[in-house]
Amino acid sequence: MNKSMNLAVLVAVVSLSSQAVLAHQGGQANAGYVGDARGHLVTDGNGKCVKTSAWTRELALEECDPDLFSKKVAQPAPPPPAPEPKPAPVVQPAPKVVPVGATLNFTERALS
Repeated sequence: MNKSMNLAVLVAVVSLSSQAVLAHQGGQANAGYVGDARGHLVTDGNGKCVKTSAWTRELALEECDPDLFSKKVAQPAPPPPAPEPKPAPVVQPAPKVVPVGATLNFTERALS
């Protein structure tokens, strides 16, 4: 029984420590976000800033909530280059029609 109790306590400690809160060295906390003793933003285990119950959109920081801030308008892409003109089709001469008859002689003179 004592072993199973120790195991349960160990599992509880590990699961709680995985949700640890870390101080973020980047920005300074305001009234909408939790700050550590030095005023740095506090983040949860997923890297998100921890908000206070006083948080409002006006107190939002771009570092913590980038979706709430207007994004910079991207420059429009330049138009694609004009397609190259297709080459003119090559006209081949029509084949010569050679009548086939019973008395046809297949010599060079007959084909010309």
